[in-house]
Amino acid sequence: MEDRFLSFHYTIICTFIHICQVTIHK
Repeated sequence: MEDRFLSFHYTIICTFIHICQVTIHK
């Protein structure tokens, strides 16, 4: 149960970081 939540949270963080990187590159 916690693993699923952690995985979901990690996915959101990765997406946020990816968006930030794209914004910085622009």
